[in-house]
Amino acid sequence: MNGGGDLCLPTLNGIEIKPSDVPTAKIKLWNYDCMFKTKDVIKEDRARFARAWYRHFKDWGFEDGENPEIAFHTWFSMVEDRYKNHNKKIKIEKHPKFILNKIKNLDESQFGYSAFGLKEKYFGNS
Repeated sequence: MNGGGDLCLPTLNGIEIKPSDVPTAKIKLWNYDCMFKTKDVIKEDRARFARAWYRHFKDWGFEDGENPEIAFHTWFSMVEDRYKNHNKKIKIEKHPKFILNKIKNLDESQFGYSAFGLKEKYFGNS
């Protein structure tokens, strides 16, 4: 895990492993990274990531500094740019059974509820 621009892509013997280099597993991968986080938690996370980036690369990169508000805005702009293209909807019951209750109990303060309003902005109230 030391490849790519953010050093988070896998390498082998110093050569980045591309997705096309490995077979497709054909299994579902669920990423709940921000699903249950609030804006305040994400703000602090993004500011912490920005500081780590700066310590390693000696510049702020795309994070625009360590201020939590600015770091959140930078992250949310990226999320919004990607979100409008993610229109595959699945039923809640299709998620792994061990996390269903947590998903069903999301509240408006958590990202997974509506992506902080992006769901309504791009897909209405459906």
